[in-house]
Amino acid sequence: MILKSHNKGSLLMIAILLIAVIALMGYFGISLERDVAGNPTIQSNFSYVWNEIKFVWNNYLKEATGKLWRWAVINVNNLPLGSGNGVQVPQAGSQIDTLILFQ
Repeated sequence: MILKSHNKGSLLMIAILLIAVIALMGYFGISLERDVAGNPTIQSNFSYVWNEIKFVWNNYLKEATGKLWRWAVINVNNLPLGSGNGVQVPQAGSQIDTLILFQ
């Protein structure tokens, strides 16, 4: 119970800090849209980073993640859950088995 109340306090503190930062930015006339999002250099940097993330995903992580997902689904299907428990696990090769991210 102590942990839960501590987490609530932490989330509340983060929310208060976020609101304070936004208020201070408004007070000092800082506009994220104009100063950050509208800056071509920053947009170029984010575009570069996003393209690199997609490259790493498609060339290194996608296949391994797919194999791990299929392994997990097969092993979950083989668990002795009993009958009539209402849990339906997707079969390997089903639509949920296909990872279509970053495309």
